[in-house]
Amino acid sequence: MIYYKDKFKSGPADIICILKLPNGKLYAAFLEEYYFPPPAENLSERNFVRLVTKLLMKEVGTLEKAKDQVRKLRKQTELPDNNVLDDVAIEATSHDVSWFVPNWTTGKISLKQAIIERHIL
Repeated sequence: MIYYKDKFKSGPADIICILKLPNGKLYAAFLEEYYFPPPAENLSERNFVRLVTKLLMKEVGTLEKAKDQVRKLRKQTELPDNNVLDDVAIEATSHDVSWFVPNWTTGKISLKQAIIERHIL
């Protein structure tokens, strides 16, 4: 994520979503693709993408308030529409996320389905 001309530039597999922690608190979050070592091949050729927490907004108590945070974060970020998931809170064990998710950027599955099928590290 790079800040340029009043917006954050994101990669093709970066996402914005809502995290729900075990204590019930909700957060809008920006998750950034974390490349595999050695240098990664073309994104479209990978079966999985690793996502890690890059930015977490202030905690909120309701899904509607979290959706408002997603909208605010979305205005600050250049991100494809299909990389925003704001209709559901995703259960997370911590705000420090590190997930392997199926590669939704190929169009074979949705981001929502990829998140459901994630592997938590």
